[in-house]
Amino acid sequence: MEARGDGGNPAIAGQTSSATDYPAADENLTALKLRILGIFGQHDDHPDYYSNKTEGLLRYRLQVTDPDDKEFEQAHFRPVDGLVWTDNETGEQTPHEFFHTKDDADLKEKERGDRAVLFQSIENYETVATSSDFAEYFHLADKKDYVVPGEPLDSGNRKLLRQRVLDRPTFGEQIIVQGARPSDISLGDIFEVAHGASTLRVQVTSPRKPCFWIDRKNKTPMGPKGIKAFAQSRGLAGWFTKVLVAGDLKDGMELVRTHHPHPEWTLQEVSRALFGGEGNPDARMRGKASWGRSRKELCALLGVETLAAYEWKNEVEKLMVTIPDEAEVISGLPKVAFPFKLNLFGDVLEALCSGPCAMGCLPESDDGYDGLCGAYGMEGFGDSATKADDEIRAF
Repeated sequence: MEARGDGGNPAIAGQTSSATDYPAADENLTALKLRILGIFGQHDDHPDYYSNKTEGLLRYRLQVTDPDDKEFEQAHFRPVDGLVWTDNETGEQTPHEFFHTKDDADLKEKERGDRAVLFQSIENYETVATSSDFAEYFHLADKKDYVVPGEPLDSGNRKLLRQRVLDRPTFGEQIIVQGARPSDISLGDIFEVAHGASTLRVQVTSPRKPCFWIDRKNKTPMGPKGIKAFAQSRGLAGWFTKVLVAGDLKDGMELVRTHHPHPEWTLQEVSRALFGGEGNPDARMRGKASWGRSRKELCALLGVETLAAYEWKNEVEKLMVTIPDEAEVISGLPKVAFPFKLNLFGDVLEALCSGPCAMGCLPESDDGYDGLCGAYGMEGFGDSATKADDEIRAF
């Protein structure tokens, strides 16, 4: 692919050093540090893009370390669009058109912004590569017995895996890092570039919910026995971030975590709770969300402001309608969930969806039940909420 230039950005153009020139982050910052191993653009014009003949998702690795190289490309990330490239002749910036940010995906701007950058870690690749189900697909050794499922790779296989991943990544990511597993990163985590080497600032919004391309390009079985299902239920498919402050990245830079507001909701925990089949094993087999924990926990997850709406918060909202309230008794009668389709009741839907945890209990009555709005934090919705209560009583 033709080099696209550095766009005259002094923050990048002046940096000709290699990855090893970036020292470890200061210890007084948060413990989690992610080292950039590779940054990738998309070969959207490749003739084999839609073919299952090629492994990987046809990413090409950006040459971001030597501005004097003719293949140098500035890796600049900005809000909503994520990775963009700058024409060094016109100065025009154009977003890379990745599958998760395409306009034809019918995403609102905020939804696209929540999915601006897809990260993956080399540790996640190793977890998949050493699983008993998928070790054979990675061909890390001459004999399968050399890779012990569940055990860390030896140095030779680890080096080989890293080389193959950076040559042709298979999860559709833009950035591959070293330093994190799904249990290490949580919703809302904010990362900045160490030592002020860049202004870039990103925030974690969700695990990545993979599609069938993951199975197709890794040449694993489709369905419940494929990498897609394996990764989705464990948070191994990577994570999305939104860009809070635009900036550049280079191989070898370190991202350090500066904010960790929801340590309880790690990528692993969110993925396991929603797509691990805890509420319905059949749902996991079909790649669908279910819930087997308390309604209070579901409400807490829904209340995480930074959780991406698309594919995640909207799934939680659907579950809120169907999950009962643990038969919590008020005045001798249990609270119940309403099994009807809310889109039949316009005003009801408007009131219910205006609060993060508004569904599930009986409306207020003279018998002493908590109101639908009062019980789940919908005070102050006025006539709309009152009308919703009245329509549910009528129902």
